[in-house]
Amino acid sequence: MGTEAITPAWNLLLDAFGSQLERAHIDALPDSTWPAWRAMPEPVRSAQRELHGRGVARGHGDPNMGIDLDLTAESDLELLRRFGPWSIHCEAASAADDVRLEAHDEGLGCVAQVTPRSVVEFGAFLALRGVNFDDCFDIL
Repeated sequence: MGTEAITPAWNLLLDAFGSQLERAHIDALPDSTWPAWRAMPEPVRSAQRELHGRGVARGHGDPNMGIDLDLTAESDLELLRRFGPWSIHCEAASAADDVRLEAHDEGLGCVAQVTPRSVVEFGAFLALRGVNFDDCFDIL
């Protein structure tokens, strides 16, 4: 699909479920070859630099991999919003793990695991915005 296709869906999921998310784990690497990586929009590159800096600051392991975010902090939720669709892998979850979002392989996939009730609520959330659920998402 690519980041251009996944980013709107990712943003809708974060708009709908972001307030329920507590933590995330993100890799600060895109899946692109280097020339395409340099073509990332500046807000995405800025988020990648900040994530990499956090990885360096923790002082162990690969500074681009497995960076933890506290999604109760608005700034961390914004980092997830900006870089998530570009990451080779990121996942976010609520405290009870009843809401889980994933994006991976730089726009290849975006997954939401939610309760049946949340699916209904998400459909209503989309309808209020004039978005048809079936045009954007598949239920597996």
